[in-house]
Amino acid sequence: MINYNNYFKKNLKIILILSLFLNIITIMYVCKRKYDKYFSNSTGTKNDINVLKTDYYLQRDKLFEVLPKDSNSIVFIGDSQTQNYELSEFFPNSNLKNRGINGDVINGVINRINSIIDVKPKKIFIEIGINDIAKGLTKKDFIKNYNKLLDVIKNKSPESKVYIQSILPTENDNPKQPGYCKNE
Repeated sequence: MINYNNYFKKNLKIILILSLFLNIITIMYVCKRKYDKYFSNSTGTKNDINVLKTDYYLQRDKLFEVLPKDSNSIVFIGDSQTQNYELSEFFPNSNLKNRGINGDVINGVINRINSIIDVKPKKIFIEIGINDIAKGLTKKDFIKNYNKLLDVIKNKSPESKVYIQSILPTENDNPKQPGYCKNE
C-alpha cells in the first residue's frame, strides 16, 4: 500500500516548482493578450514610439470629442505638463481648452489632432515630446514626428496660429541616465 503522506513530502518541491512555472506562463499569456491591444501606430521602425492607449487615454480622448468646440478657442494640447496645467484657474471665463493627456507622445497627438483642428481653433499651444525622449526616440525621429504633427495642423487648419512650447531640458550624454537622447 502507498503511503500518500511520504509521497507528497518527497515530491512537494517538484509540485510547487511545476505549479509556479505554470502560473507564470499563464500570467504572461494573459498579460500579452490583454495589453497588446493597447499599443498601436507602429510603423515597424526600431525608433517608432507606440501610443499606449490605456482605458484612461481612451476615456480622456472620448471626453474631448463631446466637450464644446468653437473656432474662437485657444487650445492647449500635449502630455501631463499640459493636462496638469490648471488653465481655468489662471484664466477664468476664457475660451481656453485643455487637451492634454498624461503620458502622451507625439504620435498620440497626431492620432487625435483632427478632433481639435476640425473646428479651426484660433490658437494652438503644443507641449509634447518629453515622453518620446524618455522612451528612447532618436533626435532624427523626434524631429520627423514633430514635423508631421505641424504639417497636419498647417494643412488642415492653416488659419490657426501655432505656438510650440519648450519641453523640459533633457540633453544628457550618459545613456544610463534619464533624459538621454540618442543621436541616431
